[in-house]
Amino acid sequence: MVRDAPDQSFDQAISVLDSAGTTAYAALGVHCRDTSEEIKKAYRRISRELHPDTNPDPEAQERLKLMSRILYYLITENAMMNIV
Repeated sequence: MVRDAPDQSFDQAISVLDSAGTTAYAALGVHCRDTSEEIKKAYRRISRELHPDTNPDPEAQERLKLMSRILYYLITENAMMNIV
């Protein structure tokens, strides 16, 4: 679970996705209609692969940070959509 709210680094994460021509949903391998639970499940799968304990590559650590920011954004977005 993501503990801290994203800061300006979240904007950097989105710009990375934009430059790669992908969406936040595609980065996690989920669909925009997936539930928060399905999104979290996809994040957990990716985080196991990228976690520093299992993948010592510094690039993997940066990607894990990016995925954390994306998760926070998508979970918040889904919560807002369910309120309306």
